[in-house]
Amino acid sequence: MLYTLADARRACGRFVESGTAKPTIVDQRVNEALERLLDITPLEGLLRVMRFCTQGRSFALPHNAEKVVRAQVNGVAARVFGRAYQFLDAGPGDDAFRSQTGTYSDLEDLGDDWALMYDLPAAFVPTGGTTCIGNLGWSLAAFSTAAADADKTLTLRGFTPGGQDFTEALVINRWHGGEENSLQGHWGSQIKVSANLFAGLDRVVVPEVSAAIQLFAVDTATEYLYFLATYHPSVRRPQFRRYRITNHCPDGVANVLAQVQLRHVPLVLDDDILPVNSVQAVKLAVIAIREENSGKLEAAQQAMASALQIVAKRDEANTMTHGTPVIIDSMRRWALQPQHGRTMIM
Repeated sequence: MLYTLADARRACGRFVESGTAKPTIVDQRVNEALERLLDITPLEGLLRVMRFCTQGRSFALPHNAEKVVRAQVNGVAARVFGRAYQFLDAGPGDDAFRSQTGTYSDLEDLGDDWALMYDLPAAFVPTGGTTCIGNLGWSLAAFSTAAADADKTLTLRGFTPGGQDFTEALVINRWHGGEENSLQGHWGSQIKVSANLFAGLDRVVVPEVSAAIQLFAVDTATEYLYFLATYHPSVRRPQFRRYRITNHCPDGVANVLAQVQLRHVPLVLDDDILPVNSVQAVKLAVIAIREENSGKLEAAQQAMASALQIVAKRDEANTMTHGTPVIIDSMRRWALQPQHGRTMIM
């Protein structure tokens, strides 16, 4: 059985402000308890398998994914390198000066502080055209399916092609009829766009909204439209982690199968699933926070220790059955031909 925010609220309500707290306050305490449990305990139950198909050399994880733990690129096992990869002594060097002709494609972590899932497009001249598009920057437009979100504003911090920083409040549009990807009207009048042209964007602040917000780059003269990011309604200051695919042609399509670790995202809806699938553990963590706020540190530590013990037992029960050990040959890439370069389970 999967437990939800509503289940946790019912179990924990009487331990928040002596049972007199409003549901919103109880939800805040439940989210605080979940964040503490997830920060302390690495859980097998927080691993998910996701598939990404991307054209180009990079991709972004969704808002609720923390990092890639294991990966395959185009069906071949890949390594996951950290942010220092290109700075290693005798390493691959600056990506801008590398040839992309190597045999194996791996993943290189590009950091976890991106405000966009994908960068704004580089300037280009359309096939058969003569006018360069995007050389002065791009207009931005934001959309939601919810009528309640219309006319609310995103706060954007970006920069011009010349590198000058600026901040702008961008009005959110509603998709026509509330149907996603349906537009009607003229850019700049019925469909509101940014007053400034952006060459890049490094920070976004999302207001309280009812539905996910999609952000696009648009050239209003030619109506070229490019997807940049989707923002979850519970996230106020979005962040995305990106990965670069090494030894991959920029114009080629890559299929990445990844095992990812989820990150804590505040639960807001009654049917949001608890990442820690134990109401009892969440209740004990809420009690620990109550005791801590009352200055009873020893009681708080005991309650949190009991919560972590329950989480560990529950996670162990969900872990793969113990059996034959998995042995991975670290030299397999040099011992086998590229077409046989897959994980070996012996």
